[in-house]
Order: sequence, then C-alpha cells, then structure tokens
Amino acid sequence: MRTYRFSLDTGELAWYEWGERDHSTGAPTLLMLHATGFHAQCWRQVIAALPKDQHVICVDLRGYGASSKKLEGGWDQICDDLERFVRALGLNNLIGVGHSMGGYVIFSLACVLDSRFRGAILIDPVILDPMRYKSPNLYGADAATHPTARRRNQWRGWREMYKNFRGRHPFSLWDQRVLRDYCQYGLVRRADAKSAEVERAGVTGVNYYELACPPLVEASIYVNSATRSPHHLFPLMTVPTWVVRGYERDFEAVARSGRFDFSASPTWPELASRLPNGRDIHWKELSHFIPMQAPERVAALISAFLRDVVP
Repeated sequence: MRTYRFSLDTGELAWYEWGERDHSTGAPTLLMLHATGFHAQCWRQVIAALPKDQHVICVDLRGYGASSKKLEGGWDQICDDLERFVRALGLNNLIGVGHSMGGYVIFSLACVLDSRFRGAILIDPVILDPMRYKSPNLYGADAATHPTARRRNQWRGWREMYKNFRGRHPFSLWDQRVLRDYCQYGLVRRADAKSAEVERAGVTGVNYYELACPPLVEASIYVNSATRSPHHLFPLMTVPTWVVRGYERDFEAVARSGRFDFSASPTWPELASRLPNGRDIHWKELSHFIPMQAPERVAALISAFLRDVVP
C-alpha cells in the first residue's frame, strides 16, 4: 500500500493505492469508497482477498481518516471532492465500489463522469425510497442532538477501543480483522497530547487519542443524508450496476420508537430495477455492514463482476 495526499481549495484528501495502473491494456481500477463514520482502511481485508495484481484506489472522504475534517457542504461537498480527485488524477476504466454513503458517492460519480466508469457495485447504498426524501428530517434536524454526536471521542489507544467494541452490537457481527483495522486506523492523536507522554499503542491510563472522524461531523452526514435525492440521475446510470442489500430497515418502527437501527439496510429495494443496467443482490442474512461482516464474500463478488460483466 502506498499513501498520498490530494490538495483541495479547502483541505486535503488522504488516499491509498494497491497495485499498479495498467495504461497499455486498460485493465480496470477499483475505486473503493467507505461508509459514514468509517475510513478507507476498512477495505483492507476485502483488498487482501482480491488478486494481488488488482489495481485499487481507496480514499478517506472529507471529515474521515487522515483527510481534512472541515466539512461544510455535506454530501454535495464530498461528491464534488471526489469528482475533482478523479479528474485531476486522470482516472479511467473505473469500477466503483462504494458502501453506504460511499455507494451514494460512487453512484453520483458514475452519472457525472460516465465515460470514466465501466461499472459499479453499490453495497447497501444510502439511496432511499423516493417517499423518504419527502421527510428531510428523517435522520433528525440537528446534528448536535443526533445519537452519533454523543459517541465517546477520547481513548487511551486502539486496543482499548477494540476491546470496548468487540462484544457490542453491531460490532460483534463483524469479522474481527476488520474491527481491528477500523480501530487501529480510526484514531488520531489529540492535538493537545504531548508527544513525549504518548506511549506505544495507548497502554497508558490517559486518553491521548480521539476519533479520526469527529462525532459531530459524522452526525452532520447522517442528518444531511435524507436531503439529497439522487432519483433524477437514475437514467444517467447506464454502466452495469450491482446493488447489494442487507436485511431491510423498518423505517416506521424507527419513527415510532425513536431508536435508530444502524445495522439494517437503508437501500430502496426497487433501486436496481429502476436503473438502466441494474441487478439486485439481496443478502438478507447480512446486516448493513456487509464488507465488515463478510470481506471475502465481497471480494468474491467483485471478482465475479470483473470476470462476468466488465468487457
């Protein structure tokens, strides 16, 4: 893996590359984008199960991982960032693979930059039933009061975070290797922590680390997600598109209880059938966290797409 920085007018994106671009044969590049609250390194176990010569690019979206934390335009800004990124790097022959919010962004990119994409795999994308966009406060109106804004933000280190999460739902559903990657790469040292006091892997009793995705940023993304309907773009999504869904979310039950179920699929079940070249794949035994639960299965699906769909 190689690490790079991409400069924007208002910050930077961290991005990561595996393998080499093949300019001579036009072999496809996988562009893999993560979900809300996560980071690019959550794809590591999926990538490890792919052929070793596969060219892969992953990006820490704005607000996440090692990228800049300033986020003012919500999903529109994130989509704009990635459009600039793809154009500036001259990326072509792309197969977009996006999970949750990352699926929404891949969908948007493939519509706007259709000549640069050869296909897309949308894993439980946050593309909702059109009726849901008529209730823009579906995920709340104020980021400060959203449940994710209250997430614990300070930790002694990633090992403490891992031990704290591994027995809790929905993290208990995950492949433990993915959970370790999520924790190990999901913390940054606090700006006010003195470097001389920070010990290896955070074994001290002091909370020197904080979440790489600030809780308020994560909360603002959730609040923003029901305000950006992509339905008008459906006719433009002409490349082969596989939509992978987990078990379905009961939005009415959520509204009645006031408790948000992060583990259920938000994806409109009819999405694939409304796309010009869509295919629906329903893994109803899996939660919304499909790449975290079944990384090898996701890698096998990607390999099948590259073998059977991409010319």
